[in-house]
Amino acid sequence: MARVVWFAGMAMLTASVTIAQRGVPGGTGTGGGTSTGGTSGGNTSTMPATSAPTTNNNTNSNSSPSQQRPIFLNGQVIMEEGGPPPDRVSIERVCPGGTYREGYTDSKGYFNIQLGAQNSMFADASMDTAPMMTGISTLNQQSNGMSQSGSSMNNLFGCELRATLTGFRSESVSLSSRRALDNGDVGILILQRMMKVDGLTTSATIALAPKDAKKAYEKGLGFEKKLKPDEAQAEFLHAVEIDPKHAGAWFELGKIYEQRDHANEARDAYHKAITADGNFVNPYERLFLLAVHDSQWADAADISDKVLRLNPYDFPSAYYYNALANIQLQKWDVAEKSAREAAKIRGTKAMPKSLFLLGVVQANKGDLPGSVQTLHDYLQTGPDSGDKARAQKLLGQLEQDLAARNQTAKAPPQ
Repeated sequence: MARVVWFAGMAMLTASVTIAQRGVPGGTGTGGGTSTGGTSGGNTSTMPATSAPTTNNNTNSNSSPSQQRPIFLNGQVIMEEGGPPPDRVSIERVCPGGTYREGYTDSKGYFNIQLGAQNSMFADASMDTAPMMTGISTLNQQSNGMSQSGSSMNNLFGCELRATLTGFRSESVSLSSRRALDNGDVGILILQRMMKVDGLTTSATIALAPKDAKKAYEKGLGFEKKLKPDEAQAEFLHAVEIDPKHAGAWFELGKIYEQRDHANEARDAYHKAITADGNFVNPYERLFLLAVHDSQWADAADISDKVLRLNPYDFPSAYYYNALANIQLQKWDVAEKSAREAAKIRGTKAMPKSLFLLGVVQANKGDLPGSVQTLHDYLQTGPDSGDKARAQKLLGQLEQDLAARNQTAKAPPQ
């Protein structure tokens, strides 16, 4: 059994991973999650292991012919309402270790690309610029004019293809099982406007409030900036006395209570903000963070899921905490989906520990090769930390389990 402890936000959490060997190829994976200061829900589940390719970053000129074949992909990008995009669109490959620009669409939205032909990983203002060269990691051109990147199905494990245009977001196409001789048509990628969300970061009730309530609210914000919580609290209370439907004042009041460790009062204020304006996302975020702090995993999962349905673009950390909560509830499929989304986030909002969560989920689902690769990717991100020491310990155990599984598979039948 491998045991890993990590920090998430304000709470110290634990998760256990058990890999049971059955003496047959594949084996089974059994896992459960527990937390310090709280109890995880659900019974321990047993799931059959899935076969997943492993990444070999030491490809050389002696690679087999099948590994040398390039992978070509084609498709079309269209707008949600139909028709081609207003400008040419970048086609990107997103792997656990980085994002790579593969090409562009033409004026009608069509694209035809060879994976790895661009020969570079890129970064922009929305991406983490730290070197994370995994996935398809070797991008040097070979003597035959074909790059190593994209030449091996194994190296595409965990990668996805997406279209990127400022202000829009597209669905992704998985490349994990893509082979060189497969049909290269990936179909249609639809661009959706990122601003088309139900949840907002500000409340309409602020502008609609009576004059005196507005004045009290603005004075409260001023006192907050001056680090005068007593005066700020008094003004926000005055604002909600005048206008009980002032969601902004309730939210700010909740923040004051939370800073003073008055968690119950903070929750009450956040709930009143939501009652006043159900599309105001900020109080939902504070509520799921409070639930995480108190190891209330069902609440954390439900509320973070609500945030993701309202506005995942402005609150991407909800993916991380949703994955974390569902790990504790042993809801592995939901946890994996959220962890994968969290791992795609780049730039200042990126949370590299999402890869750690994903590795834990994969191990519990019996995907040892996938978990080993993901943990390797995590250990390549950023500076060392206590979390990475725990990830290294878990990785060592999983590599031993994987080696034992492979040895069992090679053993002659009795």
